[in-house]
Amino acid sequence: MSAATQHLAMEYAKDGIRVSAVAPGVVYTPIHRNTLKDVMQSLSPMGRPSTVKDIADAVMFLSDASTVTGHILDVGGGAHFGRRSGANRPD
Repeated sequence: MSAATQHLAMEYAKDGIRVSAVAPGVVYTPIHRNTLKDVMQSLSPMGRPSTVKDIADAVMFLSDASTVTGHILDVGGGAHFGRRSGANRPD
């Protein structure tokens, strides 16, 4: 996703077209309604998975940021760093 986003941003910038992306982490959606809350929370280093509103807010930010292009906005409570809450932590 990174390479495609950046290459498209470079290709279309001269035409005034901006290309960016939102990379959601774990998101509370109806598909997760039967998933235990603590399991969902353990998937996010912040202990709080994103909501659909969080993702929509990120999209709106990118749409309003007139000079931002070629950016991937990670919206996952730090999950893109590769560490989940409680994972690989010494006791």
